[in-house]
Amino acid sequence: MFLHPGTFMLLLVAVVSAALGYHALEDQPYYPIFHIRPPSGHVNDPNGPFRDNNTGYVHLFMQYCPLGPCLGQNAPIVPGKTPNVQSATHFYSKDLVKWTWTGPDAGVVAGGKEESDTDCPDFRGVYSGSTTIVDGVPHYAYPGVHDNPIPWTDGKHYTTMSQCTAVPANSSDPTLSQWKKRTIINASQIPHGVRQHFHDDSEAFIGPDGRWWMFCGTAACPGNKPATGDCPYPDPTADSAYGVNYLFSSADFKTWKQEHSLVNTSGFVSCPEFYTLPNMEKNKYIYHSMNSVTEVGTFDVSKVTFTPDGTSTGKYDNADGHAAKSYWDAHTGRRIMWAWIAGSFPCVNADHRPCDSMQSVPREITYDTALDALIINPVAEVAGLRTGLIKQVSAVAVPPVPKVVPGAKGTTLDVTVNFTCNTTAQRENALAPVTCGAAIRLRTTESGSGYFQVGFQGTTNSPGQAVDVIVSMEETLQDTSTVPAMRVRGPTDYTVSNNTNFPKGDIRDVSLPPGTSGATGVALCEQHCDNTSGCHAWVFVEEGHENGPRCALKGSNYCAPSADDNCAGCRDSSTMKCFCISGEQHGAHPANSSSCGTAPPHPPKARGFQVPFAATESFDGSFNFRILVDKCVIEVYAQHGRAIGTYMYLPNNASADGISLLASTPSVGITASLEVYSMGSAYEST
Repeated sequence: MFLHPGTFMLLLVAVVSAALGYHALEDQPYYPIFHIRPPSGHVNDPNGPFRDNNTGYVHLFMQYCPLGPCLGQNAPIVPGKTPNVQSATHFYSKDLVKWTWTGPDAGVVAGGKEESDTDCPDFRGVYSGSTTIVDGVPHYAYPGVHDNPIPWTDGKHYTTMSQCTAVPANSSDPTLSQWKKRTIINASQIPHGVRQHFHDDSEAFIGPDGRWWMFCGTAACPGNKPATGDCPYPDPTADSAYGVNYLFSSADFKTWKQEHSLVNTSGFVSCPEFYTLPNMEKNKYIYHSMNSVTEVGTFDVSKVTFTPDGTSTGKYDNADGHAAKSYWDAHTGRRIMWAWIAGSFPCVNADHRPCDSMQSVPREITYDTALDALIINPVAEVAGLRTGLIKQVSAVAVPPVPKVVPGAKGTTLDVTVNFTCNTTAQRENALAPVTCGAAIRLRTTESGSGYFQVGFQGTTNSPGQAVDVIVSMEETLQDTSTVPAMRVRGPTDYTVSNNTNFPKGDIRDVSLPPGTSGATGVALCEQHCDNTSGCHAWVFVEEGHENGPRCALKGSNYCAPSADDNCAGCRDSSTMKCFCISGEQHGAHPANSSSCGTAPPHPPKARGFQVPFAATESFDGSFNFRILVDKCVIEVYAQHGRAIGTYMYLPNNASADGISLLASTPSVGITASLEVYSMGSAYEST
C-alpha cells in the first residue's frame, strides 16, 4: 500500500516523443494534446502507477493494442504475426506535467521471448494490474491470459489466467522501459467456485501477520448453473454470480497461497481498489471497482475482510471515465488516480491505424468526513500545462439566452466558472427555498449551433438535498440516440434479432476492426459484454451505420422491446408508442406498426449526475465548475470535486471554440465569474 521513503533526484534522460510523431498529431482537430495515449492504436485501463524513489519519476502503464481496437482474449493467434492483444505500454514523467512514451516494444509486452526462468504465459494478453514496492523494487502484478493446458469436456482449451509480476530489467535505466516477468500464481491455483476470468490484481498490502496480501477480481459460479469451460467447478452454495475479491498471501512476494474473499459484491469485479486515506478513522477503508459506487467501510485487520457501511455514495467518474487506478505518492502525501476515457476519434498517423481512447489527467483523491465521500480534482501540477490567461470576468449577469463571452475561446482550455444566485430577491421569507440554475456552453459558435453544455440546478435551504448537474450535447459525431442496422443480445439469453435497438442504458462503445460483420461481430459483442462489469445487453452496429462496426454496451437500465411488437424496438412508457427501426429509418410509431417513416431530427443528448450535500448542509446558491477541454474530450469537476463526469465530445464543426453562459432560472438573478486558460501539450519535447 505504501511507498518507502528514498532519495529523490531528477536525472536527465533522452526524450523520444518527437520521433514518435506527437507534434504532427497535435495539429489535428480531434487529437487530444494533454490526455496521454500512444500516437496510434487503442488504449484502455490505466495500470500500476508508482513513483520511483531512485529518480523521482512517476511511471504509468496502460492497456494497449497497437493495431487498433482490441479483440480481447479471443483475438486470433497467427504464427509469425503479432496478435492484437493487450500489452501494458509504459509512460513516465518527471513532474506529472510532461510525459514520455517509451515505445511500442517497451513496458510489459504480451508473449515474446522468455525474460526469466518462469516467464508468464501471457500470449493472449496482459490484463490490468497494480504496482507494489517490495524492498525498494517496483513489482507490477497482473493477470497473464493464456489457454488452459487442460482441455474441457468438449476438447477445447478455454482461456484462463495466471498471475504474474514484472520488475525492471535494468534498474540503472531511469526510464524503466524494459521489464522482466515471472509467474507467481498459476492458473491451477484459481480456487474452485469462481470463474477462470480471474484478473485485475490489486495493490498488495502487509497484513497483521507480516505477510503480503493481494486480491484478484472475479465472480462466483452459481451452483444452479451447469459447469462450463469458464466455470468448471460451480459453487453449490452460490445462488448468483456475485462478485468475488479473492485474497492470496505471501511471505516473499514469490510463493502465494489461497486465502478467502476480502468482500463480495453485486457483480463481476474489474479493476478493484482498496486503500485508506490520512484523515479516515482507524480501519476505515475505501473499496472501489469499475463502474460501481465507491464504498466506505471497515477493514477487519485480524480477519482480513472488508464490510461496507452501506451509506456512501458517488463514483470515481459519472460518465465516460472507467477502470480507474490510483497509487499513494509518499513523496507528496497524496493519492493520485487516472481513469480510462473510452471513445474513438478521427486521426491520421504514419501507421495508418485508428485512434481509440486515452487517459484522464492525473487526479488527486481526498476524503470529506462530513460528506462521507471522496473529493476528486486534477492534481495541482495540471496548472503547469496552462500557456496563458485568455479571459477573466467577474460577477457578470448571466442572460436567459446563450450569449458568447467575447475573447473566451479555444479547443484546449482550463476553465473555471463560479455561479452565484441572488437567493434573497423577490422573497418575503428569507428561509423559503429558492430553485436556481445556470449553465456554460463550450465548443460553440456565435450562432449557437453545436455545443457541449454543463449546468446545475439546486434548491436552497434544503438540508441534505443534492444538486443536479445536467450535461447536454448538440451536433456531435458520436450522436447514437438512434442506431439502425444492428443485432442485440438480451439480458437472459443469447437470442439475436436483426434491425433491433435497445435504447438507453449506454455504458460505453467498443470499436471493432473494419470489415467485422455477421456472426463475428455478434460473438465479439457478446464477449465484450461478458467481460464488462455491469453489462446487461449489447447492440452490434454494422459497418456503414453510425460509426460501425462497434459494440454498444448497455447497463441494467436499457430499454427492451416488447415481445408482441411487430416493429423491433422499445415502447415509450408515456405514449406507449413503439420505437421502430428498419434499415436507415427510425421514428415514433403506433404500437404494432410494421412500417417505419422518415427519421426525425436528433434532439440534444442529455446526461448528468448529482452533487452530494451533507445531511446538515444546504446549497446556498453558489456553484462551481472546473472544466478541462481537450478537443475531443471534456472533463467536468463540479462543486470543487464533489462529483465529476468525463465526456467524449466530437463536434461536427471541429473549429467551434466559443464559450457562452445562460440562466435556466432567470427570474432569480444569477451572476458568474469566469477564468479561461489556454492549455499546452503534455508530451515531453526536446
